[in-house]
Amino acid sequence: LSEMTTDLTILMTVRNEEKYIKMTIQSILDQTYPHFLFLIIDDGSTDNTWQKIKEFNDRRIKAVRFKKNSGMNARLNWAIPKINTKFIARMDSNNIADNTRLKKQRDFILAHPEVMALGSNYNRIDQAGKEILRTKFPTKYQEIRLKLMGKNLFKHASMLFRKEIYSRVGLYDPYFRVSQDYDFILRVAAKYPVANLSESLVIDIYLKQNMTQKYRIRSAWEALAAQWNGLTKYSYPLWQSIYLLRGLGFLIKSFFAQFIFSI
Repeated sequence: LSEMTTDLTILMTVRNEEKYIKMTIQSILDQTYPHFLFLIIDDGSTDNTWQKIKEFNDRRIKAVRFKKNSGMNARLNWAIPKINTKFIARMDSNNIADNTRLKKQRDFILAHPEVMALGSNYNRIDQAGKEILRTKFPTKYQEIRLKLMGKNLFKHASMLFRKEIYSRVGLYDPYFRVSQDYDFILRVAAKYPVANLSESLVIDIYLKQNMTQKYRIRSAWEALAAQWNGLTKYSYPLWQSIYLLRGLGFLIKSFFAQFIFSI
């Protein structure tokens, strides 16, 4: 990926996202900071997602299509070693980036060379455009490090990473299918400064059909597994084991809800 002179690649994997994919792509192309590569990986879509991606004629876009679905982890881990830029920004389908996102994040991380990963707050809207969530993530590393074992304090689709962090802590763990971002940022924050910008720089469109009860149970289990890794592998303080109780409670609640729905 060296067709352009740039220090920034936006990396996005998609699958069957024909409804919102053009809106997501356009929000990146409309950035006030225009010097980037946009790597889009279609992970085995069976709808018109690929056709909609190909409608864009912008030299900054590099689109790759796989006929077989292998999952986000596999596609991210395939792509990251091939990226040659200093920074990698993540983006997800069904998300809309504020047009100042890349400029603000790039300016911040250039001014703070110690920061290895940078996120932002985000807003969530329903499909009618009504706001249903506005996050207030902590912005400073000290507070994030203190609270991160309790829950994920980052929106993966808002994040900007230094490419070197992947060689330092490794790629995404194949075990995690839905909470790979949480496990990864726990690994990063265990050793290196991370931060959030206070602004909401991404809008997430809530798709109810994606939040199945099966997904909730898997998400709860993987979050608990990520927290366990934090204690046993990533050297988080032992007193933070109290957060496992919260994770366990959410898992039990998810199983109970599954039982109720199945009656």
